[in-house]
Amino acid sequence: MLLASGIQPRAFFRRAPRNLRKTLRMVYAEDYAPRYHLRSKLRYLRALPTEHLVILAGNSGPANEVCGSGRFRHVTSMTLNQVKWIVRSEFNPRNETGITHDHVIHATDSEYQACSLMKNLGFSDYYWFYRNPSSGMLPPWVPGTEASTLRRISLGKLSIGKLYGSRWKFKTTDCTVSRSVQFRALQGDWDAYSAYVSRFRGTAIKAYHSKARFISMAANARTQPDFLARNPIIVTRTSTGDYRVLDGAHRAAIALQLGYEEIPVREV
Repeated sequence: MLLASGIQPRAFFRRAPRNLRKTLRMVYAEDYAPRYHLRSKLRYLRALPTEHLVILAGNSGPANEVCGSGRFRHVTSMTLNQVKWIVRSEFNPRNETGITHDHVIHATDSEYQACSLMKNLGFSDYYWFYRNPSSGMLPPWVPGTEASTLRRISLGKLSIGKLYGSRWKFKTTDCTVSRSVQFRALQGDWDAYSAYVSRFRGTAIKAYHSKARFISMAANARTQPDFLARNPIIVTRTSTGDYRVLDGAHRAAIALQLGYEEIPVREV
């Protein structure tokens, strides 16, 4: 439904704030809804478990309209508004009179609010990275500076970080590309891949990944000979002279499946 509407998830942030009231005040500080509506909304949210998932999404067809009147007048994306009400109609709690307004999803349909929210939550670098995809910026999860070197290296010299543990308490161990969850998925073990992504989504894994997206990426790499050159894997050199993948584990797995011996990388 999201993809059909032109809304594409970009990143996930799972949070469990100690002070939910403070978080809610921050999230709704720039909401244009009337005060009485916010009081009802916040009363319901304060009674929920503190863990929540924030989704940053691109909206290629917003269908913006000006709504409201007076100081509540604002620009609304009718596309996103429709999507969130479809979700609410399906999953909101119900009572004897029908669907309640205890919403399972809260979504801003204003890019200004989205930018402010990402800043207040401490994720503005993700917002600007996805807002300007052709800027050459390093992904926010890659440590270091923008300085980098393009080179070609042997695929056998790559290692990939593999997560283990629980959603909130996890560690990383290095493994070869052939032993990675991503390569095993391309060999047919999609259940393990989906469970892996689901477990760490929003904590260790913030970029959006899914089985469908991975399959599409692999198909593009098979039909576009320059796919890896246009999307080089980002690596850093280890103390042994090998390379650890910082961004591009899926692309490394695809390269191995396609039989590449050398691949282009961006070393930072």
